[in-house]
Formats: sequence, C-alpha cells, structure tokens
Amino acid sequence: MEVQQIPIGDIKPSPLNPRKTFDEGALQELADNIRQQGLLQPITVRPITDDTDPLFIGGYEIVCGERRYRALTIIADGNKNYKVPCIIRTLNDAEAFDAMITENLQREDVDPVEEAFAFGQLISRGSSTEDIALRFGKSTRFVNERIKLNNLIPELLLKLKDEHMAISAAMLIAKLSEELQRKFFDRYTNWENITKDLAVRYCNEVFQYIGHSAWSHDERDDFDGGCGVRCADCPFNTINTGCLFYEMKADESTARCTNRDKFLEKKLAYMMSKIEAHADKLVKIGEPLEFGKIAVVSDIASYCNDKAEAEKFINQVKARGYEVFKRDDVFDRYSHYDADDERLQAKLANHEVYHCLNIQSYYSGVDVEERYYEFKKDMEGVDNATIQESATAASLAEKYKKAADKCKEDHAIEISKLFSFDTKGIRNDELSEEETDAMVAYMLRDTDWQFRSELMSVGASLAMDAYYEYVTKHPDDRNKIMREWLRSQLNRFTSIYGCKAQVSVASQWQGKKLEKLNEAYIANFEKKTAKIAKQLDEMGYTTDGKKK
Repeated sequence: MEVQQIPIGDIKPSPLNPRKTFDEGALQELADNIRQQGLLQPITVRPITDDTDPLFIGGYEIVCGERRYRALTIIADGNKNYKVPCIIRTLNDAEAFDAMITENLQREDVDPVEEAFAFGQLISRGSSTEDIALRFGKSTRFVNERIKLNNLIPELLLKLKDEHMAISAAMLIAKLSEELQRKFFDRYTNWENITKDLAVRYCNEVFQYIGHSAWSHDERDDFDGGCGVRCADCPFNTINTGCLFYEMKADESTARCTNRDKFLEKKLAYMMSKIEAHADKLVKIGEPLEFGKIAVVSDIASYCNDKAEAEKFINQVKARGYEVFKRDDVFDRYSHYDADDERLQAKLANHEVYHCLNIQSYYSGVDVEERYYEFKKDMEGVDNATIQESATAASLAEKYKKAADKCKEDHAIEISKLFSFDTKGIRNDELSEEETDAMVAYMLRDTDWQFRSELMSVGASLAMDAYYEYVTKHPDDRNKIMREWLRSQLNRFTSIYGCKAQVSVASQWQGKKLEKLNEAYIANFEKKTAKIAKQLDEMGYTTDGKKK
C-alpha cells in the first residue's frame, strides 16, 4: 500500500484501542531509536467521518501504531506539521477494532488487564471463547480466565497493573463476589506483593466445607433442598471437573462450596426439613406446652458468629406457624441419655423432661438438634397454661426489647444526621473541651487494640461511650492518645515517594535513625544510578532522557 506523509496534528488516537497504558521510559527509548534509524514501520490510520467524530472531520484516527505515534509526538515537540508516514485504510468501527485487537494481542508484552478487556470486547461483539482461543493460539481456559479479570474491582485492577498483585492471585480473586473482593482488598491494602498463596488462603476461609455440613454428617448426600442441586452435581463444588476454582485442587475431603448464598439456602432448607419431620407433633403458635408434643426452642449463644443467620431461620420457623421458645425462659439442663435409652423414656413418661428441637448456635454457625430438657425449677409442678403464659410473656418481653432498641437506633440515626451540614459552615476557632473530648474518644477507639487494653486495663473492643467516658475522666491522657493515633496513621505505607508528614514527625521522634536512613538511601541511590547516569552523559543526554 502507498505510504503518505500526514501532519501529526491531523492524527488522533482511537477510543476503541484496548491498550490504555504506555511506559513513558520505553516511549522515550523508542523516540530516540526513531531519531537515529527513522520510522521502520508506518502507522495505519483511517479517515475520520461524520459518524466517527463530527468534530474532527478531515483528520485521521489511528488503527495500528499508537505507541509509534506517541513516540513521534515526543520528536515533534509540539510541531503539528511534523510529517508522519502513514498507510490509509477505509475501515468501519468493527474492522478497525478487529485490526487493533490483532496488533495488541500479538505483542509479547501485552498487559493482562488490557488482554482481558480486549477478549471481553470480542465476546461482546459476538465472538466465542473457542474462536478467540483459536485465533490467538491460546487455550479456551486461558481466554476464560483472562475475561474473568474484568470482574475485578477497580482497586484490585490497579494493584494488578502496578504489579503489586500476582496474575495468578488476581485470576482467583476475580471469581469472587464484589463484597468478598472488597474484604480481600481491605485486608491486603498495604501489601506490596499479593501472592497466589494469599488468595488461596483467603478463599479457603470464605468458602464452605461441604464435609462440615449437617447433611453430610447425617449421610444425606442426596439432599437437594434450598438451592435445588445435590452437592455432588453442583458446579460450585470445587471438586467438580471444570470448576472455576480448579487452582485449589480439591478432593472429597477438602471439597468446598464457592457460593456462600446457595450454601446458606441449602443449610436453612436442611434445618427446616429436620423441623418439619415432626410437624404433626410440633407446638403451634398460641398452643399450650402439652407433654407428648415437641417444642422448638432457640439457644443462640452470645459468641455465635452469625446471629443474622440464626434470626433468619427462627423467623422462617415462625412463618410456618410453629412457636419458638427461648430455652432460658422455660427450660433448664438437658438429658444426656440417648433417645432410645430406657432411662430417658422413663423421664418422658414421668413428665420430667420435654422433647425439644433445639436451634443451637456454634462458632461455625447454626444447626437443629433433638434435645430433652428439664423445666426450670420455678416451672416444676406448674400447669401447662401457666407455662404457656410465662413463655408468651417472655416472647412479648423480647419483642419489647427489640422495639425499644429500634427506637434507640432511629434516634441515634437522626442525631447523626445533625452533622450532615455543608462543610463550608465549619468554624475555625479553637475547639471546645466537649469537641476535643469527642475527637480524642474517636481517636482512642481507632488506636491499636494493645494500646487501648494497656491504657484502660480492659478488653480491646468497647462501646463508643466507654471511650468517651475514659477521655473525659482522664484529660491528662489526651496527648498520649492523639500521638498513638498519629503513630498508627504514620505507620502505614503511603507510596514509594514517601510522605512529608511521615518525614516531619520522624525527624522529631526518631531524628538520629532518620538521619542514618537518609544517608543509606543516598548511598544506595548513587550506587544504583551512577553507572546509568554516566552512560546517559556520554551519549549527551540528561537523566530524564532529554538531549543536552
């Protein structure tokens, strides 16, 4: 094709180009090379039409060669009439994008994020993963994994682009929900190198062990309630062929469910099946506690990791019409005898114990177990109507507490809204004692747990009121608390360029150590850059790559 000389001012990059990042140092190196040897390969452009860009008609849009174009802009140094060798092709958007994709994805240094974007664009334009794999000499798994990177939240995409996150780690985390990705990012915000091992360990934490499930313990491998699929057949089971999380290499003993929502659906459905297996004997809402029936009771410990899960299941049971009694309101200890033990059967016959289905909490969650409870001492010898009345009163008292807590919560929310005013109205006079106490209290809450524990001689986590009360009673500790809070902020890695605030305070707190660090930095800098600076000087260039 004929090569034409086009003024650089008549050329512009294409918004369709999937390549978004260009190394400035490499561009300068390319510009230097073009100065010495000329442009060995012309840029491919297409005429801009009214449909392409009505504000740039008569100009040209780059199809292939944006990196060369950027290097030439360095050489042109603002001269819009600088001539660029170009091959002009008449292409529509689809043809132009296809040419850009082909050029970019055939580079050896293609960025994985840009590769993911390009593959995703091809999929959106009708290509299949098999077509893409065949076209670029990749496996279908490789293409699918790259496309998954488009699911990464922006913060993790940036870590990947800045090479603070291994591609193998990114490929794994990209398969998680946005919520789980954000928790992962929050945990490793300040890490310089996020490895695959860290990603695998995190997934191991958030995924659910199938072997630990209640249906697995009960040898109900055929259970398909809730999510509608048996675990053995489920695509979210890490043991299944073709599973997204193949990196975790699961076997039957380590198989996990990668979909927390569906696992919870199945878990709640299985617990409900254990409840409704006794439906004909269960105490319904409003019915008395008669011996021979079965009561559903809740026994949710304060250390339960997921009270929301327990509350959700209790509400589901009530929605089915079954009464749920709080165990502590009616019952005391339970019998340890097995269900078929003669001693337990005798206790049942003598009305010494009551048959219950216990919604029981553990560190790992909630389950339903059959228990045989004794009535509380003050319930012994009391008729069923009185027992029911006591249980009803306890239930109403619980509703009262929830209503009162909701009113308190609503009140607190309205108070917090009082501070949602325009920040232009913030005064600039000295803080009052009340303002200072409040600010220092919030600082104290956000300091290191060990500092709080040692200072207050109590546990690390308290209600906000406790921190405020401490600050108001110990005004002499204000400066110590503020400095500890400041230390915790300055202890965070900011960037490779450092932080003036860190340097300023370090000069006061650790002056001699800072001097030694500065001396070591200068020595290390000179050692690693002197040779390069000398080579540039001999070539007639400054260290920022400009001709002297």
